[in-house]
Amino acid sequence: MASGRSEAMFAGPLYLLLLLILACVCKKSKDPRAIAYGIEVWKILKKTGIALLLCVPAAFFFIGFVAPPFIVATSAVYLLMSAINVNPSNGR
Repeated sequence: MASGRSEAMFAGPLYLLLLLILACVCKKSKDPRAIAYGIEVWKILKKTGIALLLCVPAAFFFIGFVAPPFIVATSAVYLLMSAINVNPSNGR
């Protein structure tokens, strides 16, 4: 695996874990600004988690409903090309 890709694979989840810890620490603080910051970070983390969980059904939707027409169209073009024999041996 490329070094940048493996670094991003570890840095992304570690960053989210750091934000989660920071949100928990700030929500339990005595400073009202830190509490507000912790609550705001917690909201952002919830939205991020929901978005990440929605990626799985979106991928299945894409594979099941969006991609097949393009696959069929590409196959139809190749079938048409083979049916009219687009090659030099046909004499065209």
